[in-house]
Amino acid sequence: MQMGGLGLIAEVLHSAASQVDNGAYGQQRIWSTIFGPTYGLGNSAITMSAGALDGAFSSTPESNAKERSAAREFASRIPVVGGIRSAREGITDRLAGEKSERSGGRSAFKSGFSNAFK
Repeated sequence: MQMGGLGLIAEVLHSAASQVDNGAYGQQRIWSTIFGPTYGLGNSAITMSAGALDGAFSSTPESNAKERSAAREFASRIPVVGGIRSAREGITDRLAGEKSERSGGRSAFKSGFSNAFK
């Protein structure tokens, strides 16, 4: 019975149940399991739109995080190359610029904290 259609349904239910405790990531995985790989295309489109709008209409260039997320989503859609992290990050750096460091926040704490142990 598991090798037939009921096995496929059981696999979907098992995958959904195993992802329930993973928060937002688990929700994305559940919807992707049910609706297939095209479900992620909508999320990617929203991320790329947010990055494009932030880059076009932002009056203060304090952070390029949204632009980098949009470029990363675009690069991840390129067959083969998008699956290679170094290539994907290189494309992201070229399209959206290097990662900008803002003053304050977690990144400043992290760099100051790690400098204490050098």
